Amino acid sequence: MNSGPVKSGPVIPRPVNSGPVQGGSYQSSEAALKIVFLCGSLEPGRDGVGDYTRRLAAECIRQGCDASILAICDREDARFNPDQWQIEEYQSDQETPVRCKRWRRNHNWAVKTKGLAEILREESPDVVSIQFVPYSFNARGVPFGFLRCLSKCRDIGRFQWHVMFHELWIGPQKKRPLSGWVISRLQREIVRRLQFCKIVHTHVPRYKESLEGLGIRANPLSLFSNIPCTAPVVENHSSGEVLNIGFFSQQRPNDDVRDWILDFIAAATLEDRKVRVHFAGALNRVSESYWKKHLGGKADVVVRGWMSPDQISTYLRSLDLGITTVPRQLIGKSGTVAAFIEHGTPIAAPCRANACIGLFCDRDKQFVVDRYSDLKKTPPTVGLQPAKLVSVGNAFLSSLSS
Repeated sequence: MNSGPVKSGPVIPRPVNSGPVQGGSYQSSEAALKIVFLCGSLEPGRDGVGDYTRRLAAECIRQGCDASILAICDREDARFNPDQWQIEEYQSDQETPVRCKRWRRNHNWAVKTKGLAEILREESPDVVSIQFVPYSFNARGVPFGFLRCLSKCRDIGRFQWHVMFHELWIGPQKKRPLSGWVISRLQREIVRRLQFCKIVHTHVPRYKESLEGLGIRANPLSLFSNIPCTAPVVENHSSGEVLNIGFFSQQRPNDDVRDWILDFIAAATLEDRKVRVHFAGALNRVSESYWKKHLGGKADVVVRGWMSPDQISTYLRSLDLGITTVPRQLIGKSGTVAAFIEHGTPIAAPCRANACIGLFCDRDKQFVVDRYSDLKKTPPTVGLQPAKLVSVGNAFLSSLSS
């Protein structure tokens, strides 16, 4: 069997750097901190955690570190076939190249375990960073194969283990079937077994509390946008006769969101303002039919489809309001919500179990609106957000060296 990699460039040497690169503020030691990131998939634009990991790794490189990524359960790339389970390539963020290895999802875990051990021996990293989502490493969300792989590689070197919990386990649901309850308990046990990671982060206050219930002390680390802010600022565009509200990526049918939008349209109509609802990103036929059925005739519905990052940035800048179907108490885990906020666009999160806003940063919470009247009080504050990727990268690296 041919399992040779697809190579696309020379090996990047381990840098030696005593300071930040391109605006970073992290101060490294004499030898650059070396990090190996582990995530599920690295197919650009198809996996939010993969996009996040790529951007974070690139920022670490810009701040003077040596970072590479292993996507241990990749599944999207057409180059994978029965004889080709591994791809080696460079991926980039803001022209910063990142060394990446990608392994096909359904390949043998014994082979993957051996491969990870070889990588860790060869790289001899200072930190191994697990970007954890249960469904990234197993289609059913119970990644015991991944857990066993980590267990067998724990004692290879003297590196630190870090884990970012992007998600934990299935939460309480009405009329949840027995299978859902079983999966939730298994996922909880898997999270508990990751306690060997001594450095722990999460994006969501609720997750921090849940981890504390397992005896795991997690530190907050805010999410940054996976879409760089490249579009020019649009000032005071919410004062026009037409209000542009829209989705980006997360736009599945949801009755709570539908009802909120209809109430928003009704309130705008009382002030003789029209509403245009935009859908950017993949929108399947079922979702498109749902939204056109319920919003058609009451608002203009615009389906934009796939766009480049620069086009998405322009789109986000143009909106008066962003909409998300992510539960309000969990919006801190959403790269879509982070993209809206970093582009200065207020965000509505109609799905909520309580009044809690799932963000650590009080400044970010100010972008969340409840109703049409709030939008008039909270105009887009474009241009006021700091370069969050740089600040998050600095906070991440500081936590590793402390």
